[in-house]
Amino acid sequence: MGKVLQIANRFKQAWLGHREWIKLSKRHGITGKTIVIMMPHADCGYNDIALKHLGALKNQRKADDVLVLSYDESILTQNIFNDGKNVKMIPYPYEKMKLIMTCYCLYKFYPYLYFVSLTQPNGNSGEELVGFNGITEEELIYSAVLRLPYRGAIV
Repeated sequence: MGKVLQIANRFKQAWLGHREWIKLSKRHGITGKTIVIMMPHADCGYNDIALKHLGALKNQRKADDVLVLSYDESILTQNIFNDGKNVKMIPYPYEKMKLIMTCYCLYKFYPYLYFVSLTQPNGNSGEELVGFNGITEEELIYSAVLRLPYRGAIV
């Protein structure tokens, strides 16, 4: 009976995550031209790497707006200018991110949602690839997390 309760709890968390996504979408006007980047780690180099390549991501996806959600004050206070396009830094609690990640594991409901992590959502183990055949964290964030086409050296 314990496994059934675990599964039921996961579905409940996914349902709550879906509700949270709907609230977030309405509150910030997320459309098909909006990139949403969630940063579930604080004081992490992954966040800086993702912000460094934000311009390439926006150009590749032809986005109108970018929302960066984080609970890390050092990320939220950064002033990001990218080709005059709209970038909003939004404080967002980890608990709500976790709910949305649980829902996203079940159903990939939005193509422009990115989680800047090599270990989350649950089941990711990208950190094990760092160093394998010379792969760097930056290359993993660029190609696996941001899903940008990797063509050798990252500029």
